[in-house]
Amino acid sequence: SQHILSKYDLLDPSLCRTLGHGASSTVQLAYRRSDNLPVAVKTIAKHAALRLWSKTNRWQTGARRSMSSPRDGADELLQQRDRRRPRLEEVDVLMGISGICPDVVQLLDVYETNQEVHLVLEYCHGGD
Repeated sequence: SQHILSKYDLLDPSLCRTLGHGASSTVQLAYRRSDNLPVAVKTIAKHAALRLWSKTNRWQTGARRSMSSPRDGADELLQQRDRRRPRLEEVDVLMGISGICPDVVQLLDVYETNQEVHLVLEYCHGGD
């Protein structure tokens, strides 16, 4: 798989800077090497995202069990399968609306390493 640094410049301190950070991610200003287009790269630490997923998943599991009925068996099997495969819902949502909603920031690329997920997003001047 291609590494993010081959396509995007994230390391030049004269151009790139941190735009913001949260509990499990950091957003940096970067530039696409092919045309110097500014982009926002959101780097999500997998260990933190998995920890958040695990906490949320336990809550959802308990809530679902207390509300299920015998005829919900097939639905429960699908939910159990999904719980075993943590996913970043943000990626799913952004991929689903890419090109459809012009007023929502566009997902341009996704890169994954053993420790991080990098979302390359359209850069919005002014932070919106």
